[in-house]
Amino acid sequence: MKLDFTDILTSIILEQSREEVLLNKFTKPKKKGKKPLMSQEEFYMLVKADPTTRVDAEGEDDKSEVKKVGAYTQWLIKQYMLLQQKADKESNAPYGTPQWNATLDKLQDTFQEDLYKVTEDLQKFHRFKGKISKDKRDINRISSPDELYELTKDFSLEEATTTKAERVLQDAELVYDGPGWEVLIPQSKEASCHYGSGTRWCTAGSTSNYYDHYSKQGPLYIMLNKKDPTDKYQFHFESNQYMDKEDRQVNLPTFLNERPELKEFFKEMFKNFWREKQGDQLSGIYDFEYEGTVEPGRSVLNKINTNATTFCLLKNDMNKVLKYYGHEPISFKGKSESQQIKEVYRFIGYIKSFKSRLFGHASKTLTNMYKTVNRRHKQGDRTEQNSVKLLNKIFGDGNVKQVGGMGSVVDALGGVDAVIRTPEGDKTAQIKPFRYYKEDDGKITMFDTGVIKPYKTDWLVFHNNKKGVMVFDNSNTEIIGGRYVFNKEDLYNT
Repeated sequence: MKLDFTDILTSIILEQSREEVLLNKFTKPKKKGKKPLMSQEEFYMLVKADPTTRVDAEGEDDKSEVKKVGAYTQWLIKQYMLLQQKADKESNAPYGTPQWNATLDKLQDTFQEDLYKVTEDLQKFHRFKGKISKDKRDINRISSPDELYELTKDFSLEEATTTKAERVLQDAELVYDGPGWEVLIPQSKEASCHYGSGTRWCTAGSTSNYYDHYSKQGPLYIMLNKKDPTDKYQFHFESNQYMDKEDRQVNLPTFLNERPELKEFFKEMFKNFWREKQGDQLSGIYDFEYEGTVEPGRSVLNKINTNATTFCLLKNDMNKVLKYYGHEPISFKGKSESQQIKEVYRFIGYIKSFKSRLFGHASKTLTNMYKTVNRRHKQGDRTEQNSVKLLNKIFGDGNVKQVGGMGSVVDALGGVDAVIRTPEGDKTAQIKPFRYYKEDDGKITMFDTGVIKPYKTDWLVFHNNKKGVMVFDNSNTEIIGGRYVFNKEDLYNT
């Protein structure tokens, strides 16, 4: 077939202009002051997810790497834009509102994390198009990534060789070998791909793989059914993900109750984290998040039920559920003591009713509570350590000892963070942060000091990185308007 120079030039121009047309359409605002439909980063992420896109080399989603936009890019962009319609339905809120934006962000995050699956399915679609029914050979007739998966799931891009299987066996730790199940922990990306073959897990993806991301947080447990090699599950406790081979969440209690053999294995494993009271240490969960990274210690999980901020998170998330179902939100403001007690009982009742939603294996509420209490714990640790350094400068090196600690009876029950040796004898101290203070009419009021409650220690010590420490005799401490108030003469001259 004859193809003249004009046809060749036209083809080249069209290839180059296609990228520019799409880029301008989706990443440039239609009107001044308006936001574009997506960022350039999102655009090139979708372009490179198309397996037929030609790029110079593997790397970041950068424009300079794209030589030719692939055949499936517009379909991918369409699927990404359809998330806005999905956000309309799921958020039940007007376009552009905070609730709508939060829902869209969540949908986009999920889409981006699972994009490697769509790439692999598009590879299968492209390679095995001739085996797909004629009415579905046009990508634009496929309505969603889920439909694409159903059309391509029985095709395989590659089979693992015996040599590879033997090699990856060395990169997996067999932690359980029972009559019906094996439980493995992959120690490399290659092993994760091998044992995750035939699944939709992001840790087993060939084009984009999240093994390193998750394995850094904690071990990945892969369960293999000895009677059915295709029956596989993967658990990652740190991210609350318990997935079947289709990468769908399973109900953890139901799953384990139906598989007593696996239930006993995981029960024995996590029993190692519980300790009864030993000496100065309270009973509770220990070494859960520290294993292999930091020194062993009491888990911050033990602090969730005593942290005021996590209580507020729980209440706020509960109220979202209540509003969704048309119930009156939980509120303690402007209520008498007896009304507040009734509200607490109502709150507890709703917690019981929605416990699986609020505290389930995929619960964002529980994850946020855990992250918050962990962050506050680390902040408190730094405050105590910095305070002790400054106090040692005031009272002399070696005269201030940090004795409190997570799980310490002295700290948990007595509120003692440090003991200070003085000429008058040893003084127990509770250490708290503060942002600023006000002095008025012989009184000193402390602001932003964290949780407010009475302590039985001899002294209360307040620390600020820029302002230093303030030490007060705790004998005459008052709590007024949710703030600590001291007599000026009770301030130790530091």
